[in-house]
Amino acid sequence: MMSRRLFLTGVAGATCGLAASSASAQSYPQRPVKIVVAFLPGTGIDLVARTVADKMSAKLNQTFIVENRPGAAGNLAHAKKEPISYAHAGPGSGGHLSMEYFGLLAGFQTVPVPYRGNTQLAADLAAGQIKFGFVATPGVVQHVRAGRLKGLAVSGRTRSPLAPELPTIAEAGYPEFEYESYYVLAAPAGIPDSVAALLGREVQHALASPGLQEKFRAQDILLDWAGSVDTKARIEADAQLWAKVVKAAGMHVD
Repeated sequence: MMSRRLFLTGVAGATCGLAASSASAQSYPQRPVKIVVAFLPGTGIDLVARTVADKMSAKLNQTFIVENRPGAAGNLAHAKKEPISYAHAGPGSGGHLSMEYFGLLAGFQTVPVPYRGNTQLAADLAAGQIKFGFVATPGVVQHVRAGRLKGLAVSGRTRSPLAPELPTIAEAGYPEFEYESYYVLAAPAGIPDSVAALLGREVQHALASPGLQEKFRAQDILLDWAGSVDTKARIEADAQLWAKVVKAAGMHVD
């Protein structure tokens, strides 16, 4: 099973954090700006963050630095013991939550096998050491095309352009199911509105750069823009859904 990724950004929420001091839009940024990515280098969000950072560095004449802090997405563990074993890219990751959600809808129990990122996970899937997993499309589509893996479905609301022959899980009989990860660029709560607006405009301009959509579409990433109001609403709705999934699946925080 493969997940699709949707890029949704706004100066609100928390997934990709922006560290900056208070300043007016006219003088900002006066020193290098750090973008904290809570995932390993080379992941989809890391690639997007670095592309946006490069373009904002050039536009604002200041260095935007990407710092990877994997593991900051959360530390979730599972309490059940059987019967379907599956791999995920780390506790609290999209693959972890997606399979637990799917198990609840489809009525099966799970045994999660955590990995530190998708690289070794995809290799072990292809080698047959593990049998199932939700994995980002670019990490496994080559194995599916080569016949080393069988793609079952995609998690998003639409089919993946990298594997259009695969149905969505909703099409496969579970219309309630949808999972698309998205990336949020967040700034400190006390940042001036003028600086937040400046950053929002520049990210939006960066995402509109010629050729960027095609570049990331090859990674099954859709570059899209949502302002802080829409982003906040999406985060709040998702928080309610995943709180229910975590409780129903017996997951807990260590």
